Amino acid sequence: MLPERLETDRLILRPITRNDAPAIFVGYAQDPEVVRYVSWRPHQRLSDTETYIARCLAMPPDVARTMCLSAAPRAGSWAPLICVVPSRTGSIAVMSWPARSGAAG
Repeated sequence: MLPERLETDRLILRPITRNDAPAIFVGYAQDPEVVRYVSWRPHQRLSDTETYIARCLAMPPDVARTMCLSAAPRAGSWAPLICVVPSRTGSIAVMSWPARSGAAG
């Protein structure tokens, strides 16, 4: 089981929150190139990403838990948000995107 929050001088690993929706939507969920090899289609609206996050939050933590990895504010630079979804079987799915102009963060 992952801890509730893990923080180093440079990184923060924490559970996903509803407040992450804009960064996830702008950063990768709506980009056809980024989601090209995953099982879901690009999100058309921010509400699609909000629905995804609601499903993540509804999942019991012992089944699957969506975590976000980002740069700590004091690290001095922005790093892409990475969502980590551990499952009961121990597998992990990671979704990330490169920092680009106009991306939230």
